[in-house]
Amino acid sequence: SMFEACAELKTLDLSSFDTSSVTNMSNMFYKCINLQDLNLSSFDTSNVKEMKTMFLGCMSLKSIDISHFYLKNIDDPKENPMEGLFVDCYVMTSIKLPKDLPFIDDRFFYNCEELKEQDITPSIEWIGANAFVNTGLKSVTLTNENVELGDHCLGYTYNTDYEAVPDFVIHADPGSTGYVYAQENGLETT
Repeated sequence: SMFEACAELKTLDLSSFDTSSVTNMSNMFYKCINLQDLNLSSFDTSNVKEMKTMFLGCMSLKSIDISHFYLKNIDDPKENPMEGLFVDCYVMTSIKLPKDLPFIDDRFFYNCEELKEQDITPSIEWIGANAFVNTGLKSVTLTNENVELGDHCLGYTYNTDYEAVPDFVIHADPGSTGYVYAQENGLETT
């Protein structure tokens, strides 16, 4: 919660921050509504176990690179340790995630309306409920044939009820969990 609700903050360079002892980064930039530029290049996340809603409400942040984050010590995904990580980052267009990211938690990208594409690496074993609801995604490629998929995790919008995104396509092998999810939810597959 270090920078929580710092509404006037527009630029923040944390490249010299020592975060090697930090275990919880939840709400760290929560509701930093005017934050546009954030440098986390030296963040050491090797001891972090939780980072719920870390960037929730960063409505002016267009891109972020957390590809260097070490997330092997994050708690059990079923405990939702990264729930809502980027909720309400409306103008976010680019999020660089770690290549070995083990899961995408519930509501991870919820309301990232300008997010039009996102890599889902083979390391991802679970995508939580509502993970991509109200994003700009029109298609996704699932290369892990056995990835667990939560309710409404792909291809949905939500206003007063869930609605499938028209012409949303899931690229997945026949028989894979992604293919089955698409079939069960009336989404296109290739």
